[in-house]
Amino acid sequence: MLTGRSLFGASTVSDSLAAVLTREPEWDRIPVEVRLLLRRCLEKGRIWLTPAAAVLLLATILIAFVHFRGQPAAPQPVRFLISPPEGGFTQWPPRVSPDRRRIAFTATTGDGRALIWVREMGAVEPHALAGTDDAQSPFWSPDSRFIAFGASGKLRRVDASAALPKLFATRRKSCWAALGAAMA
Repeated sequence: MLTGRSLFGASTVSDSLAAVLTREPEWDRIPVEVRLLLRRCLEKGRIWLTPAAAVLLLATILIAFVHFRGQPAAPQPVRFLISPPEGGFTQWPPRVSPDRRRIAFTATTGDGRALIWVREMGAVEPHALAGTDDAQSPFWSPDSRFIAFGASGKLRRVDASAALPKLFATRRKSCWAALGAAMA
């Protein structure tokens, strides 16, 4: 701006960038009053770049060493008992939620009703989900919020936090299409 021309002007952007990296500007074209200031501002900073790069490399190596030094703990098996409701029996297999925090299963109560039961991994006892009478083949939604199941020829969905179930579809052909749309 002070000279009316670009200090590193060239015909292409690539040539301009190469000139900035390899050449010094023509300092005699710049007014004397601001020459020292501009020289300090436009000075090539290669001297500090090497120590900064060395410090960055050293920090990266140190962080990598600390992070990757230890071996992850081997997974330990977890064993626990899932008890059926009193006077009833559990139908297998249980379904573990995708977030691995809950287990859902169907169990028949002493009076012959098949319900979906959910047990939190940290809980001692499971709880029955209301409105899941005659439930068959429960499975979890990908986000672990809902359990879908068949009952009386209909596909239903229930909020795993114990809300009442919603009807998806009544005919077999439309069940899978409705399930895909509801789980999306």
